[in-house]
Amino acid sequence: MVQVGVFLVPPPDHPFYIAVSKLLGHDIWRQERFPSSLMGKLDAETLTRWLGAAPGYGLHCTITGGAIEYIDDDLDEIKARSAWIASRVAPFTLVNGHF
Repeated sequence: MVQVGVFLVPPPDHPFYIAVSKLLGHDIWRQERFPSSLMGKLDAETLTRWLGAAPGYGLHCTITGGAIEYIDDDLDEIKARSAWIASRVAPFTLVNGHF
């Protein structure tokens, strides 16, 4: 069984992605973890309460969850269908925090 998820992640050089990744302490594109930019500005308890589990996942939007299991033989078809859907979705951008 394989777990498959589809996630929307801003480009690694987008200012919004850079700022939020620093805040969370997790860069998904580089696969790096580092201290949050809020560390030292907030006490450890508040920082943990504010960020919760988010640093473990990094900045993303879940299209379909990664906790869904499929049989390995279906993976190529899932990739092909996802690519087909993506090829028909109009591009969009993030401007001033809005899609």
